[in-house]
Amino acid sequence: MTVSGDELTISGHSASGLLLGELDYSGSQPVVEVTVPKRTQLQNVSVDGLTDTRLEDLALKDVTMGDGDLRLTRVTVSDHLRSKANSYGDLTLQDTTIDKGFEADTAGDITVTDSQFKQKSTTVHSSDGDIYLRGNRWQSADITADDGDINLANETVATQMTARANDGGDINAGITPTKRTVIRANASDGDVMIYGKNQQQYGQTGQNKTVYQLSSTDGDVTVRK
Repeated sequence: MTVSGDELTISGHSASGLLLGELDYSGSQPVVEVTVPKRTQLQNVSVDGLTDTRLEDLALKDVTMGDGDLRLTRVTVSDHLRSKANSYGDLTLQDTTIDKGFEADTAGDITVTDSQFKQKSTTVHSSDGDIYLRGNRWQSADITADDGDINLANETVATQMTARANDGGDINAGITPTKRTVIRANASDGDVMIYGKNQQQYGQTGQNKTVYQLSSTDGDVTVRK
């Protein structure tokens, strides 16, 4: 561990862990825990290699995901959360707010619950894992799983959410129907069910609508209330 100016660098073997916040964690891998004073905003957290990282009860400016698993709980990110190229860890966000940008691209599972994304456009991509979304607030979102399923429920979307499940993945969506809800669904070689009916569209397009574009290649699309 070294300190240079305002920068803290923690180095170790690829199996090590980095924890920030007030945590109670026990495991077989070596763990480094860093605790910061309340109401302190950290500028940047950047993770390299296979380090598994947990961030709790923090205010951050930027977060960059490495190849290990990353979990954020009750974290506010004032700028961006992004993943490095070819990341393959699992990403979990719980009760987290991201003000500007969320660009997630990893081979692992992506789980996002009870979180808020204020940027107009958000991109979430898993090349080899499942995507689970529940109880989040989005301006707009583009969600893609290349080789996994997409599960979403109780999402609040201001404008549009696009979800694609490629290569045999299914989409299971819990969407509460309202006057603003528009759903367009397609499955190139699977079944489409919207609210118990074999239909590909629900709702009428127009101004001030929330549009869900759901598509699957070789999988099914199911929308329930």
